[in-house]
Amino acid sequence: MPESTRSPLWVALLVAAMAACGGSGPKRPQPLSHHFDEYHIARVPIAERQGVFKAQNDYQIAKGEYMTAQTKLEDNATRTEVAKNELKQALLAEDSAKSKLKNADSTGDMNRVNTAKADQRAAEMARRAADQHLAAVKAEKKWLEKYIRYAEQQMYAQEAKFELAKAQVAQQKNIRPKGFALPPYQQQYKERSREAQRTKALADQEKAKYEGEKKKYDTMKAEAQRAGGGK
Repeated sequence: MPESTRSPLWVALLVAAMAACGGSGPKRPQPLSHHFDEYHIARVPIAERQGVFKAQNDYQIAKGEYMTAQTKLEDNATRTEVAKNELKQALLAEDSAKSKLKNADSTGDMNRVNTAKADQRAAEMARRAADQHLAAVKAEKKWLEKYIRYAEQQMYAQEAKFELAKAQVAQQKNIRPKGFALPPYQQQYKERSREAQRTKALADQEKAKYEGEKKKYDTMKAEAQRAGGGK
């Protein structure tokens, strides 16, 4: 078969294989498999369901934190564009300061030369600070991408705890809906908690890197402002 005939088929097969490999990043957690209908324990006195209410509240808090993480990641896209624009402006200002220094050198006026050198140095420091600002914002994005995965895992872990709390009340009160068994709820919570802890460790590592980049930026920004007379 001619190469020109085989090529489209080969490309199609390659694309399909790449898609099957799932190269789009870490897999998101799936919804819980086991849910306990609260209706079955509705007759249990409220005083004996306090653990259920606390677990439900913890789940709602985790849900809110996940939504907040999504918002922070969206906001990071705006901060990235702002940092890019700041860097462009700083580069232009540095080029302008270099030109002014060159002109001052040509006059032989040392007062102008010294002023231009100070301005050029301040512009250089401002550009370096702007460059570090962009690096810090990019590091923040990497952290938030890891953090949002943790927040989602934590949300499901707390939901699994809520489902387990309801199932435990049913077990204690000898309430057994059709097909009910406690171990699947216990296992579900154990697995989700383990995954939340794993993703938290990854997010914490990335956060430490971000904080390091942010600290460098804060220092460089302060130095640039002093060199520029507080501008």
